[in-house]
Amino acid sequence: MSRSALSLVVASVLLLGMVGLARADLVLVDLVNTAAQTTPFALPFIAGAVSTAVTFAGFDVPEDFQAEAIQLTLTEGEPTGPNLLGPTWVFTPAPPPGSLAFQFDDGLGTGTNGLFFAGTVEGSFDQFAQTIPTVTGQSYTLSFVFINSTGAVPSELRVTASDALALPAPATLMLFSVGLILVAASALRRRLRHTSR
Repeated sequence: MSRSALSLVVASVLLLGMVGLARADLVLVDLVNTAAQTTPFALPFIAGAVSTAVTFAGFDVPEDFQAEAIQLTLTEGEPTGPNLLGPTWVFTPAPPPGSLAFQFDDGLGTGTNGLFFAGTVEGSFDQFAQTIPTVTGQSYTLSFVFINSTGAVPSELRVTASDALALPAPATLMLFSVGLILVAASALRRRLRHTSR
């Protein structure tokens, strides 16, 4: 195998390795002990399988917070299209001594229930999940508004997507592209040098 072919194979393996490390449950956001705020989030990811489970897990002792205006859309440069999430979530309560979390119609027009988190024990997560069909390799955006009116601690909201891949930052893609171009240019230069002899 020539050096240029070997270099290309190594570069491809490194890229696949980077993607492989990002597979499985991708944490889209993890908000720990946040200040009082109302913050919109738009979290992109790439589906890594034919179905993706979106999960909101959280607790807030002794107060509460909400996730509202929740929607999942295709990403075509900008999030577009209808909300792919259904109206209700599968609820898994925190272990005893119990849960104070629930889902509710937030009246914001997304068609998906808002989520209310309040806990009785620190670190004891209530979970709301939906599994939706996805297209492997397709980019999606999960958006919602996080509302924490008190900023009480301890609290945490963790949002994950199963079998998802993180979208690489533009700088990472540019650096990888430049590296691949340099490898290809080097291989071409060697080939031209061998043929001119």
